[in-house]
Amino acid sequence: MKKSLLVAGLVLATVASANANTNNNSDLFNHYNNQIKFNAALGFGVTKFGNIDHNFTAPVVKLGVDFAVARFGEKSNHVFYVGPELYASYSSKTLDSSKFSGQEGGASVDTKVTQYAVGVKGTYVLETPHLLVDHYVSLGLGMNNVHYSLNSNGVGATQNTHGMYVSLEGGVKFHMGLTVGLEYRHGWKTGLKETNYDTSSNTFNVLVGYTF
Repeated sequence: MKKSLLVAGLVLATVASANANTNNNSDLFNHYNNQIKFNAALGFGVTKFGNIDHNFTAPVVKLGVDFAVARFGEKSNHVFYVGPELYASYSSKTLDSSKFSGQEGGASVDTKVTQYAVGVKGTYVLETPHLLVDHYVSLGLGMNNVHYSLNSNGVGATQNTHGMYVSLEGGVKFHMGLTVGLEYRHGWKTGLKETNYDTSSNTFNVLVGYTF
C-alpha cells in the first residue's frame, strides 16, 4: 500500500513538474514573441534616378527584426518598435544612350542596376484585436549602395555609388502575420558619375510580407 502511494505521489509530482515547465516555456515564448518580431517582405517597385531618363521597375526584398521598446494606452495597444533592416532590388533594361543625362544618342546600353541598403527603422503599430488587421507606419534611415553594370557594343563598365537613404512605409498587418504595405524611399548620391551628376533617386514599392 505504501509503495502504491509512493508511486502515485511520484507520478503526480512528475506530472505537476512537467505542467509547470510547459507553462514556463509557454510564458517565455509569449514574452519574446511580444517583444521581438522577425519580418520578411517581397514586392515590386519603380525607381527614378535623377540623371537617367527612365523608370526602372524591379523586384524587391526586405528583411528585418523589430524590438518592442515602448507600449502605452489603456490596453497597451500602441507599440513602438526599433530594429535593423536589409533591402535589395535588381533591374535590367536596354536603353538608348540619350537616356543618360548629358550623353549623345544612337548607342544601345545594356543597363543593370542593383540596389542594396542596410539601415535602422522605427515602427509604430496600432493593435486592434477587434478588427481584422493592425495598422503600422515605419520610418527608416541608413546607408544605400547602387551598383551599375553598363555594356555597349561589347564594351562594359561598372560603377558603385554610396550614399544615404530615408524611407517611409505604411500598411496593415493581419493577425495571422501577413502584411501589405506601400513604401517610399529617397536616396542621396545614387547617380552615375560620368553624366551630368544628379545625386538623388526616388522609389515607390508595393510590399507583401510576413511577420512572426
